[in-house]
Amino acid sequence: MVDSDPPKKVPEYTATYHVQEEELSQDFITHKEKQENFKNKKPIEVFQSFLSETKSFLVWQIKKLSNSFEKNWIAENRNSPFEEGCFYAARIVLVLTNFFSQWILFYSLFSSFKSASPFRWLLLIICGAVVILTLLYFIYGWSLAILKAPWVGLVFVLLMHLLISKSTDTSLVSFIGKNLAEMMNLFFLWFLILELVLWICISKRLFLLRYTLASFSFLFIIALATNLISGVNFQLAWLGAGFFEKIPFFFLQPQFLMLNFYIPLCLVSSLIDSVAFRKSSKDPLWTDLNAISSFLLLCMSVLIMNAHGVPGLNRLVLNRDAGIAYARLEIPDHEVEIKTINYDLFKDKDTVDRYQVSLEKTNFQGNQMVISMKVTNLDGFPIFFLDQNQFRLIVNKQGIKQWKLVSKGAGLHFYYELSYPLDVVSSFPEVQEEQIVGPDENFSLEVPMEGDFFDSKLSYYINIPDQMKDWKFTLFVDGQLLDEKQGAVYGSLDLSFLPEGQHFFEVKTTSSNGDELIKKVNLTKGMHPTISFVRPSLGEYLNVVSPIELLVSGDGIKQVDLYANGNLIEHWQNKPFETHLNLSPFKTNLILLKARVLDQNASSFSQWVLAKPGMGKLWMNYLDPYHKNVFLILDGSVSELDYWNGKPKWEWQKEIFKRPELAEVFQKMGVGLGAIGTRYAHEVSQCKDFRLFNPITIYDPVEIEERMKNVSPKGISSLFYGLSEALKRKPEKIILITDGADTCEKGLPFLLKKEIGASSVIVDVISLGDISEKKQLTELAGISQGEYISVSKPEELYTQILKSLKRYYHLYAENQLVETHPLDGQSVELRTGQYDFKMRLGENIMQTSVEIKNGLITRIDYEQTLGFTHSYLPLSN
Repeated sequence: MVDSDPPKKVPEYTATYHVQEEELSQDFITHKEKQENFKNKKPIEVFQSFLSETKSFLVWQIKKLSNSFEKNWIAENRNSPFEEGCFYAARIVLVLTNFFSQWILFYSLFSSFKSASPFRWLLLIICGAVVILTLLYFIYGWSLAILKAPWVGLVFVLLMHLLISKSTDTSLVSFIGKNLAEMMNLFFLWFLILELVLWICISKRLFLLRYTLASFSFLFIIALATNLISGVNFQLAWLGAGFFEKIPFFFLQPQFLMLNFYIPLCLVSSLIDSVAFRKSSKDPLWTDLNAISSFLLLCMSVLIMNAHGVPGLNRLVLNRDAGIAYARLEIPDHEVEIKTINYDLFKDKDTVDRYQVSLEKTNFQGNQMVISMKVTNLDGFPIFFLDQNQFRLIVNKQGIKQWKLVSKGAGLHFYYELSYPLDVVSSFPEVQEEQIVGPDENFSLEVPMEGDFFDSKLSYYINIPDQMKDWKFTLFVDGQLLDEKQGAVYGSLDLSFLPEGQHFFEVKTTSSNGDELIKKVNLTKGMHPTISFVRPSLGEYLNVVSPIELLVSGDGIKQVDLYANGNLIEHWQNKPFETHLNLSPFKTNLILLKARVLDQNASSFSQWVLAKPGMGKLWMNYLDPYHKNVFLILDGSVSELDYWNGKPKWEWQKEIFKRPELAEVFQKMGVGLGAIGTRYAHEVSQCKDFRLFNPITIYDPVEIEERMKNVSPKGISSLFYGLSEALKRKPEKIILITDGADTCEKGLPFLLKKEIGASSVIVDVISLGDISEKKQLTELAGISQGEYISVSKPEELYTQILKSLKRYYHLYAENQLVETHPLDGQSVELRTGQYDFKMRLGENIMQTSVEIKNGLITRIDYEQTLGFTHSYLPLSN
């Protein structure tokens, strides 16, 4: 006898459900009847009844929701695409997760849509409908297939931002939108919640692998939530946010691991599962959607990370400082510039506009100036891995060799410390026009230096200012008179009679009226290292860039220092003791070079050599000294009604076109004219206030005066908008006249800087009086190789405009700007040597190499067909 299958147990929940349904219905009827009695009660009784009945109604809804779970999920959906036997609690978590991700979809779209176009509002309506359908599904337990909606929504949003949206504010097409940078946290949070559901409830992987990946998903969700709480953009979280900021290495940050390892793993796993499901006739849509969303999110994140300069896997092995070119800091008494070694001031080869440097604080550590600074892109993201060897430091226009760049901090507090010795720049004056760097104008004993050693002979050099040339100088050793001098005071003394040990060397000078000055140093006679100059030799002519070579002998050399006219210019600790000295900042006829060596025993020895720079002249023969076309932007903001030197500033600006010396030059070129702040009242705060008086055409002062006749200042200072409008006319030169910074922008807009760089235009900014916001205007002039000039009276304004109308050429030595001179047919005196000559003609930069020879005039001729030709003439010509 064959046993028959045991009878199947009939589920008991059906009858229970209908009974409970009837009870719930009865409860609801009772609830409605009680509402009819409200009108027969006192107000306080009505309120108490309202609270009681509201509580009953909520209990009724919860009971109904519970029965909906029990009826629809457990009984009817056992054949869903999920694995058999999925826990009841996991299903509740799954639906709640789906509901949460739908809200992320709605919020992310809503936060990114600035404009109210019908297309975007339609998307929001669809997203809202999906959220409502999810809520209904949560209550009534409809088909589980709706759980695929979050993946479809994520794919749709990513495709829209990558391909459809054309707004430069929100689209990744331009890769500069800050809204997208903020939304990246939401996109990844959305994706990771779906991945968490996938690994726990859908994936067929091994238990350990699934829950390991689910744990990583949970970790990344915490990291993204921390970003949102801290207000940190996704790419900024590369450095950590919240408690993740304590992680010192960016490649251990959750965002780095997620982007470089986790998402590619999700993509590969989804592709494998998609193929496997097709072979087994299972529904592959889950994994298909996951693969597509993984790929799109990976593309979006990589693009936006690269655009913000965020280091990925490639930054661990490739050149880490590519792209950084120039940074400039202004500190009281110090102008600090950092440039890459191949930086070209004219061409901006290293993408200057992508980076900015902010000065955080300065402090003194002994004889060191220490600058804490942050190097960031325009969105505020810190730049990693600055290599000091690829940079040059210039302080007060003087190249600095002895400096350090050290990274500090971690996480969002990552910054750099730049330090250099104060004595390198202590004698540099603030007058940049002359860049005077010479010997100390005071009476000084240059060699020997305090603490030096000597043997049988003592070499000395005493600096004497011109006003002391007639004074008498007496030399003493240990109080014993050894020599008397007048005029040049240098040479050597025979001290073989002195015993070894400590002595003091003293120089006393006496004027004709009996005034005395004394200089004294402590010296030691004994064994010491030696140092001497191989190049240059005594009396040798030096070029603008001259090689310096020292010969050092001795045991245990600790350091070697090189000074030029009292300024420390080089510091060595190891061989070779060679360098190249740029003489362009030195304006003296003689250069005193002194070198000092120090060994491990603290024995030091100094030597000197006096060299003379060779001098020649440069004459540029070019018949077109003025720009072909210029555009003047006048400031018509309400502040121009203020009086300045007797009448409103606006009236002085209108006088420009009545000046005969300017009219004579304007007649030779095309002149454009516009004004900002003259169309809208100040209260309106209109940032697009620009009036075009004259496009770039033949100069007609009568027509310009007629157009400006009834125009008066009344708005705000929309400088950058006016500048953007002027750039559309493609001038060679823009002259901006103002009395303050832009009202609408605190810093230079990125797109405007990009426009200026692409147009090759030169922007000169002339401020009417000294203003406090000149940093913004100085930067504006600097990015175009223009000038920022402050004028204190009207005559200076007209003189400066006349100067700005001229063409200029530029001379560089060792990539440093040496001379800027107008094409006015006048010669300029220069140090001998090799220079790079550059001048701008329209949108073209013309350049050549030129050699200045001692005692000769170097003549440069330029013709469009022949280019540059060089010839040499004697100075007598």
